[in-house]
Amino acid sequence: MMELGAIACTEEQRELRLHKLIDLALHYRGWTKHQLADALNRHVTKLYPGGNPKLDFVVGLAQVLDWPIETVIDFIWFDDSSLSSAAEGATFEQLDEAAMAAFRNADYRGMLGLAQRAFSAARTPEQRALACQRQAGAWDLLGQSHKSLEMLRRGLQQVPISDGLRLMLESNLAYELLVQGEITEARGIAQLVLDWFNDHPPQGRRDTGTQGFAYYVRGRISLRMLQFPLEDPRSHADAAYADLARAREIFNALHGEFGDEQTFSIANTCAGGLLEAEAARGGVAPDEAVARILAKLDETDDLPVGDLLESFGWWCIFGANIAFRHLTGDEQQRAIAVFTNKGLEIANRLNNWVIRERVLNMEYRVYQAFKEQAGEEADFVIDEEDLRLITGAVGQFPLFRRLGWQIIRTAKVVDSG
Repeated sequence: MMELGAIACTEEQRELRLHKLIDLALHYRGWTKHQLADALNRHVTKLYPGGNPKLDFVVGLAQVLDWPIETVIDFIWFDDSSLSSAAEGATFEQLDEAAMAAFRNADYRGMLGLAQRAFSAARTPEQRALACQRQAGAWDLLGQSHKSLEMLRRGLQQVPISDGLRLMLESNLAYELLVQGEITEARGIAQLVLDWFNDHPPQGRRDTGTQGFAYYVRGRISLRMLQFPLEDPRSHADAAYADLARAREIFNALHGEFGDEQTFSIANTCAGGLLEAEAARGGVAPDEAVARILAKLDETDDLPVGDLLESFGWWCIFGANIAFRHLTGDEQQRAIAVFTNKGLEIANRLNNWVIRERVLNMEYRVYQAFKEQAGEEADFVIDEEDLRLITGAVGQFPLFRRLGWQIIRTAKVVDSG
């Protein structure tokens, strides 16, 4: 996938790269030019097009090479050599420090560019893996989960690296898989991290944070399970409560010792998730849990862009889940409307696609429930802004794609004005 900072090739460069790919396809398949031309539905005299190939040709070439389409596009259209040259004159340590300074200033685009340059300047697998972790963090903060996932996987491919860095990459990978809806894989990785720490107690701040984050991820997975028909939902609610309580304890302790916003924000997200778990366990009345979340959201109006604002975006999702699961009638509709509107407002301030996808998913679940209760067909009505968000989410979340396409094909679109 193209990295931020990569420069588009000239038409002449694109043509050379395209022709190289065609030659590579011939070697890969062991075909003659006539055979490749037949596979690409072209005359053999037109097997080598110019630098602006048609879409059907790119798709066909990707199929012949067994490459993802985006990999073919990146190879033909984008030149990432600029990223390597940009790293000249700066050390890995300088670039990594600058990336973290950008993070503390909530300059996530700047953080991403500096982390990419740090990867090019890295001299060891450990440094390259750390640069991948920084890039993954920046992409996550920019709400681009699928790109964060790619960076974490790249980081884990760097060997050898320390156990501490590997575990941090794995715990973050588990989170991004959860965000993408890959629950089984996410749970397995989070469990591996926690099993490691059961045998090897955390050593220092990074290990402690990694362990806490793995508890947080496993707790969020148990919360996500509550949206499915289950034989024993109480066991998942209990598991979510135990893990999120432990994660909150760890991150509150880290915040007390080091005072950074990130640990405070994760602890705050845990607190919101605990309310959803408590409502499912019967430990707090659902209407009381909803009221607590609504009161808490009053704190968000003056918050700057950053981790804490994102945390309250998740409070909106927790509140909508409680209302959908436990309330009825007008009370349910009002609460969900407030939570989804506020969640979308926060997501738009952050340009966070992860929260947007959760809001869209909730709105469609409400529509489906209404249809089932009414026993009749009803249009799913969206406006032009909804259509824009659904279109974006289709590209960001593979598991949302089928639902997104269905909405785009069947929804009634009204003028947002």
